[in-house]
Amino acid sequence: WGCNSLETIVLPKSVTMIGPRAFEQCISLESVTIPVGVETINWSMFLGCVSLTSVILPEGVALIDNGAFEQCESLVSIILPKGLTTICVAAFMTCESLVTMTIPDGVTTIERSAFCNCDSLSSVILPRGLTTIGGGVFRNCPSLSSVVLPESVTTIGEDAFDPLTTVLVRMSWSLENFKRCDRTSREWVRTVLLCLCRLEIPIVVQRTILGFLDLTRVLEEI
Repeated sequence: WGCNSLETIVLPKSVTMIGPRAFEQCISLESVTIPVGVETINWSMFLGCVSLTSVILPEGVALIDNGAFEQCESLVSIILPKGLTTICVAAFMTCESLVTMTIPDGVTTIERSAFCNCDSLSSVILPRGLTTIGGGVFRNCPSLSSVVLPESVTTIGEDAFDPLTTVLVRMSWSLENFKRCDRTSREWVRTVLLCLCRLEIPIVVQRTILGFLDLTRVLEEI
């Protein structure tokens, strides 16, 4: 923690656990390779590592904990491994240089504010099997223009995508998906569709609700 001159770390294969805040505020740290066997990127592990540009995560990492990469302002991209299931609260919050994010199949939950304030984030691929998108996950991501929601999603938190006027949300949903959602999520989906309708922004529904292409009829059905 706070080793201001530390630039690079190579961890031995024998390491299986790294504790919370291990490298927090190592402001000169540029690259890290995490060895196979580590299953959790602990909370605030790299918080405030403003020079970090490269991280290699091994297969087997199942959880990226709260604030693990928060305020890593120079992180441009990161490859998330197979086996990952959960991205926790504020995991990549304020990663201002992060441009693309591909979340692998197997991830079922993205918790609150995970990618909030990622100013450069322009492309996100959400996985099949994703069920939960927390509140504010992509809030204040001004470069993000389009997100496709997989049909497995049943819970969407408040202000998950903000502002609605700049993010086109494409839904590969059926009416059954909509019915499975909790009340908050259903209201959010209605709001998205209504905003798009008012702004006359075209919406792509890969599996159209009840087969209707006309947005007005879709709104009537839901």
